[in-house]
Amino acid sequence: MRSRNIGRTVLAIVAGYAANAVLVAATEQLLPRFMQGTNYFVTDLITQCLYEVIAGYICYLVSKRSKRSVEAFGLMGLGLLIGTISVVASWNTEPHWYQIALLFVWAPCVWIGYTLAQRLTKDSSTFF
Repeated sequence: MRSRNIGRTVLAIVAGYAANAVLVAATEQLLPRFMQGTNYFVTDLITQCLYEVIAGYICYLVSKRSKRSVEAFGLMGLGLLIGTISVVASWNTEPHWYQIALLFVWAPCVWIGYTLAQRLTKDSSTFF
């Protein structure tokens, strides 16, 4: 892989993860004002699934529509690594079902966003 391709791959992974992180941070500032208890965790899980789809979509767009899926797998790996660290750090403060569910939905949601972007942008011009 050429260095330009490696740079584009890294940029795509970082952009996808950063978009997810910003959306999650904003939601976690607003959501507790409106909900608490189980409703909070269910709603947060659903919104994070949506954000993960968006992250996969952005990852694909930034990658310049690579025919490879290395960017998607990189984003999945980064999210699972950071998610696992988060689970360990917050094991005693959040419901276990919620933490485990966040880990389980990450990869499929990223993949959905990535493949959705592939299909929707197949014939259009490049984004970046």
